[in-house]
Amino acid sequence: MMNASPQPEKREIERLAKLSRLDYEKERPAAAKRLGIRAPILDKLVAKERPQDEGRKLELPESKPWQDPVDGAALLDEIEALVERFVVCSLPDRTAMALWVVLTWFEEAAQVAPILNIQSPEKRCGKSTLLALIMRLAKRPLGASNISPAGIFRVVEMHRPTLVIDEADAFLNDSEDARGIINSGHTRDAAFVIRCEGDPPEPARFSTWGFKAIAGIGHRAATIEDRSIAIKLQRKAKGENVERLRHAGRSMFDGTAARLARFARDSLEAFSQARPTLPDALNDREQDNWEGLLAVAEVA
Repeated sequence: MMNASPQPEKREIERLAKLSRLDYEKERPAAAKRLGIRAPILDKLVAKERPQDEGRKLELPESKPWQDPVDGAALLDEIEALVERFVVCSLPDRTAMALWVVLTWFEEAAQVAPILNIQSPEKRCGKSTLLALIMRLAKRPLGASNISPAGIFRVVEMHRPTLVIDEADAFLNDSEDARGIINSGHTRDAAFVIRCEGDPPEPARFSTWGFKAIAGIGHRAATIEDRSIAIKLQRKAKGENVERLRHAGRSMFDGTAARLARFARDSLEAFSQARPTLPDALNDREQDNWEGLLAVAEVA
């Protein structure tokens, strides 16, 4: 129950709604405490008071398949080299990222969609650069630095994107609803939420299935990490040099994306039939997370 009387509460929420996103984020914890409500509830109340922008119509990129058959192993090497060119991370993490990027192109045949959980111990470790690189390589990428729970299932239902979410530490850790929806998209058979729509409202089912890359400082909630392939970034050491992605023309990635589209088209059946050997050292959930990546490696 809120501590203040209704009118002051309403005025406070209206005031918060007029703040910039950055200023609101700074005031959010103290404001929620003053009002005696949880921060996710405050987010919803403030969102209702904000002006509703129409926004831009979503247009997800579609890559035309390469004209010739593609060597899968060479393609994985190509993606690893691109990651190394722009981001500081370990060789095992580069390999995992390359496999995950290719796996997004097998979305229609995959049964488990592990989250690519990009963890940065502090600022300026390259997480936003890595997400921008994934935006150039993954299948039907859609990037966002913030997304509402309803936005997740609606955009997945309509567009079947690879969701690329930055700044997860700023909003996802406090949103149980958003975490639950993201978690539900991990396994194809369970990747649905039910919401009431229309007037009068009737139950409707929305898909949450698909691949998601999430980046933020520190760790995510345990339920997110349990469904993830973890990528741990680090600041470049003295003497380490990487190129700036913003100086690379977007067209330089068009060929790689086209080869990804062709490799997935030619190898879809082989991927569907692949049954890679799963390491005994992994628990059941970890085996689920890695099976698709190992299937990509086997097919390549």
